[in-house]
Amino acid sequence: PRKVSVFTADVSGSSGTIEISSGMSEKASGSVSISSGDTAMSKAGIVSVVAGDGVTSNGAGVAIVAGDAEDKGGDTVISSGSGDAGGQVNIIAGLGTSENGGEVSLRSASGGAIDVSAGTGGGSTHLLGGAASSIQALGGNIEVRAGDSHLDAGSTLFQGGFSDDKAGGNVQISGQSVGIVSHDGS
Repeated sequence: PRKVSVFTADVSGSSGTIEISSGMSEKASGSVSISSGDTAMSKAGIVSVVAGDGVTSNGAGVAIVAGDAEDKGGDTVISSGSGDAGGQVNIIAGLGTSENGGEVSLRSASGGAIDVSAGTGGGSTHLLGGAASSIQALGGNIEVRAGDSHLDAGSTLFQGGFSDDKAGGNVQISGQSVGIVSHDGS
């Protein structure tokens, strides 16, 4: 099989940059596609975007950013493949060898919503705090909190599923101690 390599030379200082871009246009600019080939018999090739490691400094970052616009900004889609069994989408923060591991943040812009839901086939949704890896470490917390406001603050709803033929789903809250506190807003 043939291989095509595009790289800059190794140097003692800063290595060179490789840029792949389409040209600007007053109407519609061109697209840039990076893909591996299809295969009929074996496993298709992998597309990897890997930032460089840092030995004495920070590792390089990877940015996937959609374009801005006066009307509607571009979308960013991270999707796994379909098949007899669908592929997984894993977003994993890095492990910390001497300090805490990295964080994973899902955050919308002002007024935007965040939806976390399982598929229509009855998949489950799990929110799990991290288990302590040593005797001195503490287990991770899970905080579900509605937003504050000078007007009406947001609400938090825990609701079991409905069923047309069988019993509805349960809501269970358990712990060493369980407290429910009411705020009157005054």
